[in-house]
Amino acid sequence: MKELLKTLFLPPRCPYCNEVLGFIPECEKCKIKLPELRCIPDPIERDDVHFIKEAYAVYYYRYPIKNAIWRLKYNDEPELADVFGVEMAKLVQQFALNPSLIVPVPARKKKIRARGYSAQALLAERIGKELNIPVSNEVLEKIMDTQDQHHLSERERKVNLLGAFEVRDFRTVRGKRILLVDDVFTTGATVDECAKMLLAAGAVRCDVVCFAEAEEKTQFGVV
Repeated sequence: MKELLKTLFLPPRCPYCNEVLGFIPECEKCKIKLPELRCIPDPIERDDVHFIKEAYAVYYYRYPIKNAIWRLKYNDEPELADVFGVEMAKLVQQFALNPSLIVPVPARKKKIRARGYSAQALLAERIGKELNIPVSNEVLEKIMDTQDQHHLSERERKVNLLGAFEVRDFRTVRGKRILLVDDVFTTGATVDECAKMLLAAGAVRCDVVCFAEAEEKTQFGVV
């Protein structure tokens, strides 16, 4: 009876398009749409990314994936990270990345304060739980409150991020294969700068997994 009342008054919604599901287990529209949005089974390629070994994303950054990420980041729905993180973990297994440590891309401190959580950290924690791999939210820190990357060119993004990240714990990083976790892969400037710092601190390899990839022709102003 308790579950019935909960379904009636707080009906579950699709984690992607936000449609009310009611008593059906999954959204019929997204069941058809999502397979069409899955990224090709090859690493993401960007000409100006130098420190990342391989990067993968689950979906292309189109509706309803855009909607889903917006809800996770801005609509106080942290529980969505559990759904998305499971899909990201499957991708890590599929491509045998075999990380020894998972590190979320650090968010700006004022954004974490405003939202109450870091979407990247929640995704990383879920992936770590699924794969039984340790997660560290402490080894990499964003020490500069940089401009939003949204409307910057690729070159401006790289300049904007110089000196923005710092490795706080060299011992934890040294000799490790790092999996960097982010929500959207845009130009790759942010994850590449993170990887640069981790490799300089002694990591042997840095790979990336994201929930979505912004296609190059529409990559600016999408996050």
